Amino acid sequence: MKLLQKILFAAFVALCSVACIENDVPYPRLDCSLTEIDVTGAKEYTTQNSGDTTIVVLDIEESVDLRKAEFVSIGINNQDKAQIRYADGRQVKEGDKWNLRVGEVLYSEVYGYRTYYRFVGVQTVEKRFRVEGQIGESYFEENEGQGIENRIALVNVAKGTDFSAINVLELKLGPEGETTLSPDIQGVTDFSSSSGGQHIKEVTVTYRDVTQRWRIIIQEVTTSVVSVNAWATSADVNCAGTPDEAHSIEYRVKDSEQWIAATLDSDEGGVFKTTIKGLTPQTEYECRALSGDSESGVVAFTTEGTPELPGGDFENWHKNGKVWFPYAEGATPFWDSGNVGATTLGDAWNITNSREDPRPGSSGRLCARMQSAFPSMMGLGKFAAGNIYTGRFAELDGLNGVVEFGQPFSGRPAALHGWYKCNVGQINKTGVGAPVTSGPDRFQIMICLTTDKHSVNTNDQSTFFDCKTNSKVVAWGEILGTESVEGWTEFTLPLKYVKPNVRPNYIIIIATASSYGDYFTGSTDSWMCVDDFELIY
Repeated sequence: MKLLQKILFAAFVALCSVACIENDVPYPRLDCSLTEIDVTGAKEYTTQNSGDTTIVVLDIEESVDLRKAEFVSIGINNQDKAQIRYADGRQVKEGDKWNLRVGEVLYSEVYGYRTYYRFVGVQTVEKRFRVEGQIGESYFEENEGQGIENRIALVNVAKGTDFSAINVLELKLGPEGETTLSPDIQGVTDFSSSSGGQHIKEVTVTYRDVTQRWRIIIQEVTTSVVSVNAWATSADVNCAGTPDEAHSIEYRVKDSEQWIAATLDSDEGGVFKTTIKGLTPQTEYECRALSGDSESGVVAFTTEGTPELPGGDFENWHKNGKVWFPYAEGATPFWDSGNVGATTLGDAWNITNSREDPRPGSSGRLCARMQSAFPSMMGLGKFAAGNIYTGRFAELDGLNGVVEFGQPFSGRPAALHGWYKCNVGQINKTGVGAPVTSGPDRFQIMICLTTDKHSVNTNDQSTFFDCKTNSKVVAWGEILGTESVEGWTEFTLPLKYVKPNVRPNYIIIIATASSYGDYFTGSTDSWMCVDDFELIY
């Protein structure tokens, strides 16, 4: 065996010697990724990979003509070694006019390697519609399909309104100062003709080279429960009624005789709302709105359940081959870790494992301990962040990993509660594109409720998950830290609901000693312990 190793090593050295003598080592392929882009009126940008091209989507102020956006500057990594040109070879200059409706293609070239970028623009025009005596917020809808335009601007007014003399206070459907309406219906306008209870005017909106048809709708509203968003122990109730009348909201357990008056959170302009608290999960209720002598119909709603978090006590572990898994043998997996990838170089690299070190007062015996490390063989390897998460390690892609974050879940908790402690080392391993390359490592505890699972391939940074910007996220909460926490520390992490009216389908929870692990960046001195995770409703 030793003889074979010596022969292989000698062959390896010989190959290296030949390569050096022939001097056929190519120039290195340097990172040319985008670091900044400045176009007049650009508020922010996002990137995504499409084959060999990076698509850069610029969010442009409505005052800018997308056909004539002005280029200011661009920044890329290793810019001092790069050429930046248009696809046809022209030099890129400050003040160039870009047609971001069509898109502009540039490339950066370093040592003969090219990276292509296609810049396109998106633009959101702020819409405003207000009338005298309006109830609630205005509503806008823009649908385009099969060449048929369907654009609506709608407001509600109180019962008894004189539709022959509606005072339109404001109507903005295009960029400020560049838009004309035909006919211009701002001011006192006759909306007396009606169809299906709606009073409608059609207008043509024109700006730049854009022409649109809009339906301007005003409709009468009687006392009504507009919407109910039922949670596990509360319900958000929005109602409408006649302005200047006394308003109230009442509720009861379905079919009971006694109505209970709720305290209003706000009451303005005929719109009144409340959050009813102290409700029982998975229970049928009814509510109604009252405005003066008028009473709405009864609206039924059911509160949600309070599903628990499986395996959050981290008491059950089993070993299969080289790999330790954070669930009992034969059980349905809910949690996973980076162990499958790390242990390809040996079972010594189980970076996540159980530890007999429970938090104070725990009824259990074990906790989860995550140790960041640099699994390697003969110096070859990659940094691996100690972590545990809801989901599964899907597969290896060379020395990279594909992770599927998320497990089926339909509850809407208020917070994640648990315990943790950690050691934060100084970053001593870095990868390409890492947001930081020195200083203290960063630990993370994150919870997200999402509409779908999310797959991350550490070989493709465009797949990396950001709880604050990902379109699948319904609610999120996060703890980030760069200082060690020596003793067991209790935490309650509130969830911020960015889509409060959307029901989630999956839950993603991640705890890691090195939050930049996706970039193979962190400290081999960093570790983290967590215990007794539970959801609060």
